[in-house]
Amino acid sequence: SMPLIVFSMLIVFLVAKRLMPRYTMIWVLAAGVLLSLILGKMNPVDVSFSLAIPQWISLEWTWNSTLNLAVPLILVSLTGQFLPGMAIMKLSGYDTPAKPIITVTSIASLAVACVGGITIVLASITAALCMGKDAHELKEK
Repeated sequence: SMPLIVFSMLIVFLVAKRLMPRYTMIWVLAAGVLLSLILGKMNPVDVSFSLAIPQWISLEWTWNSTLNLAVPLILVSLTGQFLPGMAIMKLSGYDTPAKPIITVTSIASLAVACVGGITIVLASITAALCMGKDAHELKEK
C-alpha cells in the first residue's frame, strides 16, 4: 500500500550498506520515518508515550502448562536457537563451553518466569549478527 516508502527504504539500504555498513539499519529507519512524515502517512500527534502500569498476576503452576507450554518451548529454544548459536560461535573461532551459558540462561529464565517472561536463550540470529565482520573489525571486541 506504500510502495514509494518501501522502495525508498530499499534504496537507502543498498546505498548505506555500501557506504556505512555499521549504521545501515539506522539510516533505513530514519528514511522510513522521515518519508512517512513527509507523505502524511504518520501523524506524530497520534503517538503518545506513557509508563506501563504493573498489574499483579498470581502465579499458578499446573502439569498441563508444563507439558504443553514449558517443555515444547525448551525444546524449540535448545534445538532452534541454542544449538545453531553455539555452532556459529564455534565456526567463528570462539571455543565457548555450553554448560555456563545454559546455566546462566536457565537461571535468568526462572527469574523472568515469575513476572511473565517465557525463556531466555542464546539466539542463533543474534550470534550470527554479533560474529559478522559488520559488528566490529577486531574479532576480540
